[in-house]
Amino acid sequence: AYTYAVESFNSVGSIRSPDTTVTTHQDIPSMLLPPTVSTVNSTAFDIFLPVPQQPNGVLVNFSIFVDGQFGLALGQSQNITLGDFDPYTNYSVTMHVCTIAGCALSRAVLAQTAEALAEVNFSPNVTAISSTRILVEWMIPFMPNGVIIRYAVQRRLLTQQTVSLVAVTGADTFTVQDGGLIPFTQYEFRLLVTNGAGTSISPWSTVRTLEDIPQGVAISSTVANQRSVVLTWAVPRVPHGVILRYDVLLRTADSGTMFRRVASTNSSLSLVVTPLKPFTTYEFQLAAVNGAGQGLSAAINATTLEDVPELLEPIVVLEQGVDGTWLNLSWNSPREANGLITQYLVFDSAGRQEYIGRETGFLFRRLRPYTTYLLFLRACTAVGCADGTIQNFTTPQTAPSLQLPPSAMAIGSRSFNISWTPPGQPNGILTFYAIFRMLSSSVSQDLVATLDPRRNANLQYIDTGLRPFSSYQYAVSSGTVAGNVTSVYSLAVRTFSASPEGFGAPLVITQSADRVFISWRAPLESNGVPSGYEVIRNGSLQATLSVSSTSYTDPSLLAAQLYCYTIRACTHLGGCTNSTAVCNSTREAQPLGVSAPVLSAVNSTTIRAWWTPPAQPRGIIVNYTLYIVMPCDSVPCIVYSGSVLSAVFHGLRAFTNYTFQIEACTRAGCGAAQLVTFPTPQAAPSKPAIPSVIVVSSTSVRVLYAAPVTPNGVIRSYAIVQNESVIATIQATSPHNFVYVVRNLQEMTRYAFSVRASTVGGTSESDAATITTFPPAPANVSAVNVTAVSSDSLSIDWDTPGEAYTSHVYYLVSHDRTFTVINTTAMQTSLTGLSPYTQYTLTLSTCTVYGCTASDPLTVRTLQAVPLGLAGPVVSATSAYSVNISWTVPATPNGVIISYNVHKRLMGNSTSSVVTTQSANRALSFVDAAVLPVTVYEYRVQAVNSAGVATSAWVSVRTPEAVPELIPPPDIRDVMQTRISATLLLPMRPNGVITSFLLYVNSSSAMVTLVSQNVLITGLEVYTAYDLVASFCTLVGCGNSTGLVARTAEGVPGP
Repeated sequence: AYTYAVESFNSVGSIRSPDTTVTTHQDIPSMLLPPTVSTVNSTAFDIFLPVPQQPNGVLVNFSIFVDGQFGLALGQSQNITLGDFDPYTNYSVTMHVCTIAGCALSRAVLAQTAEALAEVNFSPNVTAISSTRILVEWMIPFMPNGVIIRYAVQRRLLTQQTVSLVAVTGADTFTVQDGGLIPFTQYEFRLLVTNGAGTSISPWSTVRTLEDIPQGVAISSTVANQRSVVLTWAVPRVPHGVILRYDVLLRTADSGTMFRRVASTNSSLSLVVTPLKPFTTYEFQLAAVNGAGQGLSAAINATTLEDVPELLEPIVVLEQGVDGTWLNLSWNSPREANGLITQYLVFDSAGRQEYIGRETGFLFRRLRPYTTYLLFLRACTAVGCADGTIQNFTTPQTAPSLQLPPSAMAIGSRSFNISWTPPGQPNGILTFYAIFRMLSSSVSQDLVATLDPRRNANLQYIDTGLRPFSSYQYAVSSGTVAGNVTSVYSLAVRTFSASPEGFGAPLVITQSADRVFISWRAPLESNGVPSGYEVIRNGSLQATLSVSSTSYTDPSLLAAQLYCYTIRACTHLGGCTNSTAVCNSTREAQPLGVSAPVLSAVNSTTIRAWWTPPAQPRGIIVNYTLYIVMPCDSVPCIVYSGSVLSAVFHGLRAFTNYTFQIEACTRAGCGAAQLVTFPTPQAAPSKPAIPSVIVVSSTSVRVLYAAPVTPNGVIRSYAIVQNESVIATIQATSPHNFVYVVRNLQEMTRYAFSVRASTVGGTSESDAATITTFPPAPANVSAVNVTAVSSDSLSIDWDTPGEAYTSHVYYLVSHDRTFTVINTTAMQTSLTGLSPYTQYTLTLSTCTVYGCTASDPLTVRTLQAVPLGLAGPVVSATSAYSVNISWTVPATPNGVIISYNVHKRLMGNSTSSVVTTQSANRALSFVDAAVLPVTVYEYRVQAVNSAGVATSAWVSVRTPEAVPELIPPPDIRDVMQTRISATLLLPMRPNGVITSFLLYVNSSSAMVTLVSQNVLITGLEVYTAYDLVASFCTLVGCGNSTGLVARTAEGVPGP
């Protein structure tokens, strides 16, 4: 504000006017000082906003901007504490000050929140790198909430609770290796992260060290028999992993060779090693195998038992006698003796012993020339004996002897299979065989063949070109280089029968339409014992006859058909011969397989028919006759007779089923087809009867009609004709309502009505019926007046009509298809039992005997009522400090919902409060942020309209746990030189179940995990100040008290 005055001067003096004060307009503030920001904790600042050095007006509002975004409007307050910031984070805080002229921003001030415990929500990554060493890796916490000072790694066995410190590292180290561990053992590791606010602990990570080679493998053996050794063992004393299998290793003792694997087993602790060699010493070793390798047992020896010899050497001839009567034989020892040989034996094939002893040879005497001897060698040990293979030994040749006669077997009607055996004593190698033959009825013999035994090893010969059914005898001669011998003749044998020869053609004679007679003569050469005759017709066997039959009558033939006959003559086991075929035809007969005619309509009174020849005409068709079986006025109804395969019939009745039959005839008779029925098409119906017309009102009549007497088809529709014009077409239905109401006619007017009936074949019309309509209904009807009385009733009144045409008048009040008849002169009524806040359309009808006249419709709505059907809200705790409440509109609003009230109360408390009132056009939900953790609340909703309030049922919800709050500092009970005794006081707001509590001593140097609230801190320095902080934890997290400084007691000064 400024003050002004005017002073005037002249030569005499001056005069001063009174002061006038003027205030300049307000402007935006200037020369703003930055806000003063003090860090309260890790999530809050204490902010003071100073008054600008030049306000330039009246300050109306202080605001705070954090990181350039609007944070909070304080009005004229200058102090506030802001929270919900991230720990150990820099924020830019700016003051915003306003007058009515505008606002100004101060320069920004940087402030940093205090440190908090690091958020370690991950476990370290652990990897087994050997059987005794684990690699532990981790990363910087996503939310370190301060400056990481160090990391520590702890370890424990999975099955134990004792924790060991593995390593403590600086803030820039993220890996640690832990060695000296037990192979194939499960360990747990966790990470401790320490910053200026304290130490956080990660979850445990589980890992197993790698496998190592098994130790303490042992094996034992038991000799089972000559070829098997039983090995047994136990699980290795120190398996160092999962034993995958056991390998059994073997080698022959003192062989100097390497062990070889002979068997493997997964879980069995014993094994039978087989097959082994008898009487042999072996070395065994067991390998236990896991994922790291194999552990070997010490080698053990086992010797198998003796067994019988194997792989005997053959007998060899050292020398033979010139006369072939002796052999000098010798052999070597078995290649597999399997023990000590006690004796040798030599046997012939019959089992006779020729030699016994321990020598490996003997002289075989008293033999026959060119004779083969079969011998085998037997070698024995103390356990048993083994036989060698049987060997052949042959002496020199001599002439053959004891030749038997051959055997002959007929293999046809003209050949024999001749077979024979070698001489009983060939005495050498045979060089030829000679075959001789003679007829049993003759004494002369013929040389049939000379054969080389080396090319005819099967000793058989086929003799051909013989006569059927004849007897022959055979002899055989055999010889060597030293001579030959001839057998006697064999017994007589006969060749097989053959088919007859010289068989002539049969005689075939037709006897009737289905019968033929056949005759023949016997063959000139039977070539065996005749067995009979076969009659073959058209290639198929028709009859089999005896030898004495020379004729046959074939019945059941088709008429007018050509048949060919062949006679087959047969001998017993000799075959058959066919005669020449002879053909002849049967006589005609009546036709068979006559097909029904095919019919088609030309029009409603004409049908065309055609047909095909019979499937079995059985002769020449001379005539076709077509009959109408029904309906027919005369019998028979012949509509066609002739040889043409079609006909047309006229003058039939429309829409009628006709049954036809066709007959086909040969010179021998006639055959008829099956009946066939065919309908004629539809035609126009016969003339309908005159309809009956009833006057209903001044503007409507009711027309009653009937179906035509002769419809001539299926009635498809009826047409109502008014004054020669069609006013309605009605589809015919079954059942059909033969009534039609004609409306919108003129009062007191004459009308003529007729009916038309239609099929697909045409339409016919009845004669007309004439009537006159009634006088009109009342006129000049006034509108109805309606007033809503309540939520379920309406009041109605009206005036009398201007023209009634009669003295008897009544009224109908209609609403929503409901009618109320009112016989009164009061001209008013009431409607009750209606639905609240519902729109109704009302009409008043004024009626006489001639009809009714309706007023214009009027729409009215009943009054509102209290809402009904309000369901309980859906409530859910979104956090420990907020609850989300949502609800739905009432099932029956009964009006316009104005607002919703949400009530809240503690569980078990009858006192409630309104937490919010929301208009109906807002979202049907609300978030209540005024709740405490671990508390059960109840909520209900009220729906409000102009008639009243509807209240839902209470619904409960429990908020989850949170970090403890309002924790008092530790209570110091006693202070000593190196110890401090303290008690941790429970939080004023535990916010859940306390799961653990800790005591931080100088926060960055020591942390004590407690099992009791009373704690004795030892190992302290004399006369030293310590900062003590109590920490209590729930399942959600931990909260810390403010620090309390305690100093240990004084002690004796040191040197």
